[in-house]
Amino acid sequence: MSMEQIETALAERDAAIKEVVDALETKNSKLEEKNTDLNDRLVELEQRTPNFIPDMKKQPVFSLQKVMRHLSNPRDNPLDGFEAECHQELSAKGGISRPNAVMIPLSTKQTQYGPVSPDLGGSSLVETELHRDLIDVLREESIILGLNPTLINASGDLDLPKKTGDTTAFWFGADGDDSITESTPAFSTLQMRPKFVAGLTKVSYQMMIQTGGDVEGILQRDLLGVLAEAIDLAAIQGSGTSNQPTGILNQSGILTDTWSNSPAEFLWDDVLEMERLLITNKALKGNLAALCDAATYKTTKSTVKSSGDSVGLLAEPDGTMNGYPLKATTFMPANTVLFGNWNELIVVNWGAIALEIDRSTDFATGTTGFRAILPIDFGVRHVESFVKSSLS
Repeated sequence: MSMEQIETALAERDAAIKEVVDALETKNSKLEEKNTDLNDRLVELEQRTPNFIPDMKKQPVFSLQKVMRHLSNPRDNPLDGFEAECHQELSAKGGISRPNAVMIPLSTKQTQYGPVSPDLGGSSLVETELHRDLIDVLREESIILGLNPTLINASGDLDLPKKTGDTTAFWFGADGDDSITESTPAFSTLQMRPKFVAGLTKVSYQMMIQTGGDVEGILQRDLLGVLAEAIDLAAIQGSGTSNQPTGILNQSGILTDTWSNSPAEFLWDDVLEMERLLITNKALKGNLAALCDAATYKTTKSTVKSSGDSVGLLAEPDGTMNGYPLKATTFMPANTVLFGNWNELIVVNWGAIALEIDRSTDFATGTTGFRAILPIDFGVRHVESFVKSSLS
């Protein structure tokens, strides 16, 4: 083979290698571009819907079952991993350290409504044919924390500064003779103090051994489920007395609309009036949604906007009213609609839920006690951000 032929072959080889490299670089560039587009899309979705996309790399899954197994038998089930880290951090922050208690972050996805045993005494669980086949208690769907309120994790009494009066703008001549009138904004504080909601239950020894060890899961759903329901109920209509927080409906200064038609019922004019009230108070913004009781929800489906109209108050199938989400719940009083910007609701918790076991409870009878305690309080940044539309 001549030198010329060798050089030609080497040139052809180099060209072929370059072609392959160029193709790989083009493919890699397209993959990087696609990955960038996907990342941009994820960021967009997270901004549009907070907490919609979980960050699986940064946020491990908190296992309540692991905590319950530890509480039931700490010697064979030491607390470690992410659950131990959360417990240590929350205990240090809240200044609480009890040997038979584990601190659980309020943000855990498992702290929500779920099925529970209807008989924690165990009488309906001891038969073999009922093993792990529980008749669930119906619970209300979790609502409040899903409406994206403002969440604050505090360590002590919390006083939030609140501006109650604004500086006033003045027109003046600016000719050397006229002057600007001074005005001073006014401030107050929104006081948030821990209110304690708790659940306590006891389990017989027979139930402990005849539910296949799943008693931890049963109690997990029961105790945390009742706390979740209590949170929603208090956030909506807490009395502010008897150790309860003050719910939105009992906040002083909330906007109101009364059903004035005869016979009194919720009509399209009331829907528009709620929107008008928020506009008038510069509050028609943010995460707007409405809650109502079951009977009023039925009314929104059966009542038309105007006489002879075929369009009802509730748009179906999207479940919106005047373009805003509407949700029915048993936590709302009868004949009442609550509409507003749910970002204005402030939910403050002090550390975590303390889940605790007491093996000394009724030792002679073999009974074990389980308790969950949560310190929490609610406040509203601007009471004008909510409208109560009701029969009276």
